[in-house]
Amino acid sequence: MAIIVEDTRTGGKGILLGSGMGLSVHNDPTLMGTPRATTNQVERLAVCDKEGRVTWLEMAYARVVLVDGDRPQDVLIDD
Repeated sequence: MAIIVEDTRTGGKGILLGSGMGLSVHNDPTLMGTPRATTNQVERLAVCDKEGRVTWLEMAYARVVLVDGDRPQDVLIDD
């Protein structure tokens, strides 16, 4: 079975394959001439569409809709 995720921006759905993180560092010059490092971290999910094409989806825009054919609210039952 699989975990199906939805892109909350487009409504498109895909199969969750895994996760990853991107990190970039930029050296921005300052007025005093000393570079200042700026970092940017982006967390993403690897997903594939119905044609099997793999793409990256930002976690902030992902929502799990099915886990092994069941809705998350049906799997995570309150005690």
